[in-house]
Amino acid sequence: MEAIANLIAIGLERARAIETAASAEAARRNEELRAAMLDGLAHDLKRLSRNQGLHHQPHLGVSKNGGTKEELLTIVNEETDRLHAL
Repeated sequence: MEAIANLIAIGLERARAIETAASAEAARRNEELRAAMLDGLAHDLKRLSRNQGLHHQPHLGVSKNGGTKEELLTIVNEETDRLHAL
């Protein structure tokens, strides 16, 4: 009886250890996802700030690839709207 009780106790301890390890792994993955999401959000906010700054540049004329100021401002506005939606 004592041997069976010890085996049951060992089994329960092992199950508890597995559950603890699984919880720790889930917490680690959750933290990685949170960090990745915050990095992406920070990147998008920087783009939004840059786009808004470009929108108010009076000296914009023709871009390096030949686009006009209106085309460039349209792109900036579309990107800004997209980032605001995010």
